[in-house]
Amino acid sequence: MKQRLLWACQAAEGLHVLHSKGVIHCDMKPGNFLLDADLGLKIADFGGSSFNGSWSSACEGTRFWLPRDYREPSTIRSDLFALGSTIYEIMTGMSPYGDLSSKEVQHLFKVQEFPDVTGITCGECIQRCWRGEVDSAQEVQELIEAVDTSTICKSRVCLKH
Repeated sequence: MKQRLLWACQAAEGLHVLHSKGVIHCDMKPGNFLLDADLGLKIADFGGSSFNGSWSSACEGTRFWLPRDYREPSTIRSDLFALGSTIYEIMTGMSPYGDLSSKEVQHLFKVQEFPDVTGITCGECIQRCWRGEVDSAQEVQELIEAVDTSTICKSRVCLKH
């Protein structure tokens, strides 16, 4: 669990650094992270990212998609929603609603019906990401650190250079 908490914290920290530099990832998901030799998490795949409001060429997958008109661009808020789904997968080993069709997931997310996170470490943090109740990835990182005060993200470089 300590490793999962560290990964969740590093994902939030890395996303915070991106946002502070004007980058919206646009495809935040576990598959776009790499592990280094020390099992540290690194964000990867910036091919579709938006920089300072530029048009992106990627978007989130169904289980990481903030419900919105498909023509609307990815934003910090959509990255944070996807971060919630990413943390859910880190903590559970499963994608949100992994057993449902994409169409069913789209509907459930649209009506704000999210997977039950009762008993899941960081469950409240995940819910807050999905419900748009966090304003930054740094806030998410602080919520994760509050779960386990021994998790220290700042000692690692979280971005893939």
